[in-house]
Amino acid sequence: MTGRHVWIATHALRRPLAAVLAAAFLAAVVPAAAHADGDPASDFLLTEDVFVPLDAKVPTAQAGQLTALVADAVKGGYGSRSR
Repeated sequence: MTGRHVWIATHALRRPLAAVLAAAFLAAVVPAAAHADGDPASDFLLTEDVFVPLDAKVPTAQAGQLTALVADAVKGGYGSRSR
């Protein structure tokens, strides 16, 4: 191939390559955004043992009692997930 033919071949591949790269980027980003499903408890409980929603208006003392109760249960071997 001559230099002009190489340029034409390279130029012809740029747009499809850009489309493939854009599609790959969107495929990587969209699932992360779709994970926000409006269920904060499922996200919170990945790392914590107790979730008390703010809109439930649970008194702080009772939320603390629940957290302590669950912590004692986990220490006693009654945890529901493997650590």
